[in-house]
Amino acid sequence: MRYNTTKNKPDIRPKMPTTSACKDTSKECLSFSSADLGEIIEHVRRHHEPSNIKRPHALGVSDSHGHVWYCFACAGAYGKDHKSLGSDHAVSSHLGRCHTHWLESIVPEGEKPDY
Repeated sequence: MRYNTTKNKPDIRPKMPTTSACKDTSKECLSFSSADLGEIIEHVRRHHEPSNIKRPHALGVSDSHGHVWYCFACAGAYGKDHKSLGSDHAVSSHLGRCHTHWLESIVPEGEKPDY
């Protein structure tokens, strides 16, 4: 069981599947499958939420502050127009906590799509 380290309580937030596929019917989505968390987030960024999830550089490359993802749907600290996230796991947790609807198309590999 995962634990929310800030409150020492069981973490019941949704967790991304180990190997994931996309159940969307577009050509790019039907062929998508990955076990890499960064690639899964990149797929959501590119094909589902291009204006809200951004990254400063190439996949896995951080900015000068150590951030690798930004969420422009959420306000950040000190009046910023975005929330900065420092790892694939951090953005995965953020999406699972705040934007579960963005992850609805990501399913465990082999799960039957409902379209």
